[in-house]
Amino acid sequence: MKEIGSRLPIFLYKNNKMISRYPATERIWGIIHINSFEPNVWIDIDEEKWFLWSLQTLFKKTIFPNVLHYLENENVEYADSIMSSKNVYLSSTIIIAENVLYSYSIKDGSSNVFNSVMVGNSSENIYFSHGILRSFNIFYSKFIDNCNNVWFSTNLTNCSHCIDCKDLEHKSYCINNIEYSKEEYELKKKKILDDKNAYFQRFLNLDKLWKNKWSENVQGSFVLKSQDVSGGLLSYQVIK
Repeated sequence: MKEIGSRLPIFLYKNNKMISRYPATERIWGIIHINSFEPNVWIDIDEEKWFLWSLQTLFKKTIFPNVLHYLENENVEYADSIMSSKNVYLSSTIIIAENVLYSYSIKDGSSNVFNSVMVGNSSENIYFSHGILRSFNIFYSKFIDNCNNVWFSTNLTNCSHCIDCKDLEHKSYCINNIEYSKEEYELKKKKILDDKNAYFQRFLNLDKLWKNKWSENVQGSFVLKSQDVSGGLLSYQVIK
């Protein structure tokens, strides 16, 4: 779990025999399982004492949920910051999604996502990828918008059946940015995918930056539908 989590912005710990968003620390006096948590701690303010003393007293009486869950969820016990989702494991910031493992920031009706970051807009079957919108069957790729059946590629828009491609729009059956017939593509695809030991290295070799789209006054990489963002990375619909 530690090895997987180190690749993603997810911080989950083993605390008091539970998976928790909090490490074992004196700053947190007690945690309780989310299913038993009720936020009803309060104290009277002592006006003769410094306000921060009262705040510290309140904090010491506060019991925190081991993770955060919002609205109705199903089978998400081992995940944090979850809302209206189903079947989520060792993941964080999952909103209206299902069947998500080892991933971060999966949203808006996406499903079947494994070891990926920032997947949204009803994307499906996403494996070891990040920056994926409106797409399905995406593997070991980055910055993909409205595409399908893509491997080891980056910066594609409105493309399908592409391998080892980058910076393409409205293309199909391409390998290394060269377009083939469907038959030729399938033959070459089989040879490439047979070398499973090279998958992770191919992913590491992908371009790390992408242009920003549908945004105003932004700096960064893959900042979409946003405004007034500096140093953004994988940012979507962020407005000052």
